[in-house]
Amino acid sequence: MTATTATLTRLRAWRPGGYLRASGVLFGWLALRTVAQMALFVLVARTLGAEGYGSLIAVMAIATLFAPLAGLGGQALLVRDGARNPEHLATHLGDALRLWAISVVPLSVAAFVACRLLVPPALPAYAVAAIVLADLAGASLLELMARTWQAHQRMAGFGAVMSGLILTRLAAFLMLTTLTVPNPAQWAVLYGAVSLGYTALATWAAAMTFGRPVWSGDNLSALVRAGFPFAFAGGAMRVQAEANKPILARLDTLAGVGAFSAAQRVMDVVLLPVTAALDTLLPRAYRAQRPLYTVLRIGTGPLVLSIAGGGLLALSAPLLPALLGPSFAGIESLVRAFALLPAAFVVRSLLTFALAARGGERHFLLTYTVGALTSVVATAAWVPSLGLTGAIAAAYATELSLIAVQGGLLVRRR
Repeated sequence: MTATTATLTRLRAWRPGGYLRASGVLFGWLALRTVAQMALFVLVARTLGAEGYGSLIAVMAIATLFAPLAGLGGQALLVRDGARNPEHLATHLGDALRLWAISVVPLSVAAFVACRLLVPPALPAYAVAAIVLADLAGASLLELMARTWQAHQRMAGFGAVMSGLILTRLAAFLMLTTLTVPNPAQWAVLYGAVSLGYTALATWAAAMTFGRPVWSGDNLSALVRAGFPFAFAGGAMRVQAEANKPILARLDTLAGVGAFSAAQRVMDVVLLPVTAALDTLLPRAYRAQRPLYTVLRIGTGPLVLSIAGGGLLALSAPLLPALLGPSFAGIESLVRAFALLPAAFVVRSLLTFALAARGGERHFLLTYTVGALTSVVATAAWVPSLGLTGAIAAAYATELSLIAVQGGLLVRRR
């Protein structure tokens, strides 16, 4: 048998391994989710215009800043401990729900007050409250339910839970447009109602599948200490992703917020297969005997995807103004500027996974403090003189600062 024939034989006999199958299934669900999300984004942006869309996004950005803190890191503990001890998943879920229950109310109140103080009063108070309930209370609980499936490495269930919410919101907006020409306040109220209803359904489904949640009896303060580094890291990442929007609303315009957020939504399409690969990798990293080797070996695929996707993003940018409407003229330059950010996101995520899997989550307090401060300070310093270009430069500066700090910590730990 020649070398060429042997190679062809091996290629025909090849079958995807467990990681590729799981990430492929999750990719399918996330692809459906992204299609629905893009359809919802286009419909809402075209219906409300850049200013109306920006008024919603500015409030949503602040609400989602608080969402990672709701649960005090219980979602991450559920994935870590549930992946290592799947037979006790119901107990880990009970502990995570306990952390969520004690934190969600004060955080929701704080988010509502922050929205009223920091965002120009384009929306009435009841609309702001609906968004806070959806994007803080509902989103944090839904993530907790979805992470239960992820911890058990049932990625199809994880993807289905996360995708169903966007599909429900899309159906709700289409229904609303058949009844009236919606304004931002009307959509905010319906957005909140359908989000909370879907979250209740997902909670019931998780309980039916994995059993009634049971508290472990562990000391509450011990659970908070274990989960807080993860909650802090999640909150800091959200600051770097979302804090620029209320800053833009104050220093630029609501239309500028809408354009910047629209460019980020387009970038989410590139992150679709990358996110599927990374979410599938995380529980494997926790179970691996050599977590750093596992993360770096498997992480090559997501990195290549992010680079290729960024190039595709830059090439497709000229099509966007025609798709979104005349109020989004000029968005193509923003999208091109975002083209390399997915690659930086992947490198930073892989370093975070490696640090956490090797027991270095205590370093998240330092790492993500640096990231959050870099994001806020750079955005506030550069937006007045550079506008939206300054906000994009701040996003790159934040990712690079996180890569530098986490890389240094991993080298030192070795």
